[in-house]
Amino acid sequence: INDTFNSFSMLNGLAPSTPVYISVDGLPMTKINDDSIHRLNEYVKSLRKRFQNEPRVTILNNYEMGHISNSIRVSLEMVKTKYIYVVQHDFKFLKLVNHTALTKSMRENPEILIVRFGKRNTGDSVNSVCNESNYIEANGLKFTRGAWSDNNHFTTKAYYYQLLAQIGPSSRPPEAPMMYQGGHIHESKPSDRNCSFAYQYVYNLKDGPYIEHQMADIQPLMVDYGTDFDQL
Repeated sequence: INDTFNSFSMLNGLAPSTPVYISVDGLPMTKINDDSIHRLNEYVKSLRKRFQNEPRVTILNNYEMGHISNSIRVSLEMVKTKYIYVVQHDFKFLKLVNHTALTKSMRENPEILIVRFGKRNTGDSVNSVCNESNYIEANGLKFTRGAWSDNNHFTTKAYYYQLLAQIGPSSRPPEAPMMYQGGHIHESKPSDRNCSFAYQYVYNLKDGPYIEHQMADIQPLMVDYGTDFDQL
C-alpha cells in the first residue's frame, strides 16, 4: 500500500490535496476466526498510524465483506467530485500520467467514459465485437478501446453508479459481468452485449506498462481515489 500510495505522484497535474479514500474490506464468513479478525484489526491499526499525518486520507473500515463492487459503493458515498481514480492496493503507477490532458480529453470526448492504465504494452488490444471507434487521439494522448478490467482506471462517479446498478448488490469484482456485456467472454450472447457502456479505453497503450502488480501477504484492501478538480 505504501508503494501504491506514493506512486500517486505519477499523476502529473493532480492537486496534492486531492482526497484519498482507502476502503478496507471485511472478512468472508468462511474465514472469520479469532486469528483472522486479529490480523485484520492490526492491519487497520497500522493503516491509521501510517496515514495519521495525511489529512487528505480517509480510511473506510467495512465490517462485512463487500469485495471490489461494494468497497467502491461505500467509497462513492464519500466522494464529492465528478471524476475518480479507482486504484487497487497492489497496483502501483510506474510512469507519469498526464492527468490534465486526460481530464480534458474526457470532457471533450463524451464517448470516453472510462480510461484504464495498462500493465503491459501488447500492441493495440481493441474491441472485436463492437463497431465503435477503436482509437481516439486527443491532447497528445492515444486511447485504445479494449476489454473491461478492474485494474487502475479513471472515470466518473456517475459511471460507477450506473455500473453498480447494472451488476446489482452482490459482492463481486465488476470485471466479469462487464467483460461479458462487452463480448469479451466467449459464452456471452450478442443480445446481452452493451457496446455503448461495457468497454474501457486504454491510456497510451504502446507506451506501457503504466502500472505494476505487487505481491502481498494479505489483500483486504481496495483504494478509491477521488479527484477534486476545483484545485487544478
